[in-house]
Amino acid sequence: MLCVRIARYALVDLLQLEARDACQAKSKTMTITAAMDKILTVLTRGRLFLTVTLAMICILGDFLLTCATIISSNLRRALIDNGTHGLVGLLSWAVVVNPTLLPLGTLVREPFLWEILLCGVLSSLVDLDHFAAAGTVKLQNALSLKSRPPCHATTLIPVICLFLLLIVRLFKLQRIRRLPLILFVAWFSHHIRDAARRGLWLWPWGSTSPLPYWLYITLIVVIPYLVISLMNVTNYWTGPSVDSKHLPSVTGVQHV
Repeated sequence: MLCVRIARYALVDLLQLEARDACQAKSKTMTITAAMDKILTVLTRGRLFLTVTLAMICILGDFLLTCATIISSNLRRALIDNGTHGLVGLLSWAVVVNPTLLPLGTLVREPFLWEILLCGVLSSLVDLDHFAAAGTVKLQNALSLKSRPPCHATTLIPVICLFLLLIVRLFKLQRIRRLPLILFVAWFSHHIRDAARRGLWLWPWGSTSPLPYWLYITLIVVIPYLVISLMNVTNYWTGPSVDSKHLPSVTGVQHV
């Protein structure tokens, strides 16, 4: 009788152990599945197309700057370089908001399109400090500076963006709550692209070595996804947002 009881208890313990292991395995599988679903949600087809286009614009702009007909003219070189900066900023924020899921009416009515254009403009405007540092509007003088102008100090980016975020939150400026992120994307993508040639200027400590070309392209592509991740961890950045196929008639679209 004692042996039967011992065998019964041993069998119950074994069944409980197997059930617990099966439950843990199922939980782990569900966690992996949820993570994959989230990744696939972020990596929509339209967003992937925009990401590839972003990388190709960088490569094309850099290639044009090696052409003799471009580098022989300061004006053409400046226009191509600054235009590439603008397109990189524009496409970077387009990756964030992913306008491919939104109807044209929503793009115009909501701030998405204007945010995309603003990011491109801000990325181009960074180079205006060349003229400010040169003290003249002459292009030759602006391109012949002995040191980098102030807006090209990478250490200023987090300081200015955090200060702007503080102002936006302090005064509850909900309409421009994403402006600090837009400025970060525009400014930092500009610096990363410049860093492929001259490194990052980490004032007051000095400059890094020029970034390897593969790292520069990788960082340009990754920046928008870092911003998406930041927007997903807090509800503050959402408001009208993007990436929902079920758009209500008013604002308040959920961001993925």
